[in-house]
Amino acid sequence: MPADPTVLLVNHTEAQRCLLRRTLQAAGFQVQEAVNGAQALQLAHLQPDLILLDGVLPDMDGLQVCRRLKCNPQLAPIPVIHISAARVNPQHEPEGLEPGADDYVVQPISDDELIARLKIWLRVRRAEAGLRARDAELEAALGILHGRDLDCSRLFGIALPESAQAAPPPAREHDRQLATVLAALPVAVYIADADGNLLQANPAAAKLWGTDMPLVAAAQFHPYLGWAADTGEPLQPGDWALSRAVHRGEAVVDQEVDIETFDGARKTILASALPVRSADGRIAGGVAVNVDITHRKRMERDLSEAKELVETRLAQFHATINSMTEGVCFFDAQGEAALVNDAFFRIYGFGPECLPESSRKMRSLLSAYDLDGHFVPHSEWPVFAALRGEVVRHRELRVRRIDNAREVIVRHNAAPVRDSSGKPVMAVVTLEDVTAMKQAEEALVRSEKLASVGRMAATVAHEINNPLAAVMNTLFLARGAVDSSESVRRYLELADAELKRIAHITRQALGFYRESTRPADTSVCAVLDSAVDLLKSKIKSKHVKIEKQYQDTPPVTAIPGELRQVFSNLLANSLDAVDDNAIIKLRVSCSRLGCNGRRCVRVTVADNGRGIGASTLPHIFEPFFTTKESIGTGLGLWVSKQIVEKHGGSVRVHSRTDSRRRGTAFSVFLPVAAATQLTAASA
Repeated sequence: MPADPTVLLVNHTEAQRCLLRRTLQAAGFQVQEAVNGAQALQLAHLQPDLILLDGVLPDMDGLQVCRRLKCNPQLAPIPVIHISAARVNPQHEPEGLEPGADDYVVQPISDDELIARLKIWLRVRRAEAGLRARDAELEAALGILHGRDLDCSRLFGIALPESAQAAPPPAREHDRQLATVLAALPVAVYIADADGNLLQANPAAAKLWGTDMPLVAAAQFHPYLGWAADTGEPLQPGDWALSRAVHRGEAVVDQEVDIETFDGARKTILASALPVRSADGRIAGGVAVNVDITHRKRMERDLSEAKELVETRLAQFHATINSMTEGVCFFDAQGEAALVNDAFFRIYGFGPECLPESSRKMRSLLSAYDLDGHFVPHSEWPVFAALRGEVVRHRELRVRRIDNAREVIVRHNAAPVRDSSGKPVMAVVTLEDVTAMKQAEEALVRSEKLASVGRMAATVAHEINNPLAAVMNTLFLARGAVDSSESVRRYLELADAELKRIAHITRQALGFYRESTRPADTSVCAVLDSAVDLLKSKIKSKHVKIEKQYQDTPPVTAIPGELRQVFSNLLANSLDAVDDNAIIKLRVSCSRLGCNGRRCVRVTVADNGRGIGASTLPHIFEPFFTTKESIGTGLGLWVSKQIVEKHGGSVRVHSRTDSRRRGTAFSVFLPVAAATQLTAASA
């Protein structure tokens, strides 16, 4: 391909022009740019090699621009390639090609595929330009043959009547001019007499037929083999263009013929022929021209195959994304939807009768809220985060469906598509309706909470039973010691202490079930101590030593009862894992959360039990996974992780099973209260 071909890029969107300009320049194209139809029509007179035309322009439709280009004889030969991100349905392609466009490209399209199609159209245009140049040369040659000073009797060896003969011109000079013109022409030229016998053929004709000999001599040893390109029928001697011109007086234009040359090659030619008449109108011979279009036909086949492949791949892509249950949408740099699959509309409740004609209309119909009920403006939607270069994973928003106003929870994932410089130019967003899954999770959490309440009730009953027995015994002794007021007083004090213990246990149980379900500033150490109190009986029964290492930490914003459930689960698991007389360490310290370094409180529950095996460790947070056989539900750690993540935190676990340093440590990271964060930032 010659260096620096020129492409006229017509697009009113600056971001799209920037992206296409970079792609074209990287492929070696010079780029002229127009932002509207009028400017495009003006720049087209500079004769660019190709025009890449957007379908939507501010001053006129892209189809109208194409129609005006193709109506101008000077501009019509320039290939026009429609490129559209909005008109992507199959019925749009015939509409885009109807005004005379040479190709129709649907975005998104890869850079390699776009450049390949442009290069094919460049080759086609240059081949057509070569054919036009050869036609001009042929017309020049025919002008010499038909000139008034051409002596037909000398050229074809025919004696014409004296009345038909003009004054004899300088014949040798004309013969020399004719031979020079024929030798210089790149197309094959043949001259025949009135009987159809070949008198002369230029070197290009011999080359076309694959012989080094003059064609007049070589034709005596080789037959001419040809087939009609449209039907494949063999050509008879009278079917060739030159024979039709000489014997029937026909003017044959662009007869497409497949030939087999003398050296066995297969070629496709365009054959044209004209009869040459004497002064009295008789056919004195004929002139034929053959143009080798083998390369052009190959390029046309390649273009057709490439176009068919693109259409097939595009159809496969559409079929693939439309078969997905997840919604998929491609957005351009302005946040407008370029391609949307069926599931996307289905999740948001757009039926076939109410599909939005534009993404802006779609945005005006939709509103989103976070899981806490706070309104999320359009600028904070995942698509715009992706266009800012961010990758969004598993962001859940509440959205009201268009068809029935039912609220659904939609999980979003979004990622940017970058150009060669790394700048985001598109965004891909996937959606998943997780409403049913969330409802199932909530049901499991409620189930686990009920199970926790049941276990707590058994613990409370056990804890209350001991002080009740002590109260009954002290009252019995008090009744028997009526003669000693000092003994009675001591027994009654013991009874009072045990009753206070019962009241404390009762308040803890009621507090677990009745305390507020709204987040509040909470002391992590206090909640952790209350969890230890709940399990005090089990701790004593196994003679486990609890070592506390508490630092002075700021409060966290949390629901105390839910944190107590987390700490109780972790502590209960440690008690199940350790042997008698073991040690469980509880540590509370300040830390940092995630890559953004947000301040948090770290709570660690570490034991020296038997540890968790490497094959088991990846599954411990999965629902219904348990190693406790019939006594475990498999929900404790899963629910605990859900609660911590709900509070904006995370859970980590480290475990070893070797004999010297075995044990397990769970660490819970909880972000500190927002007011504390602001105070620390201002300090």
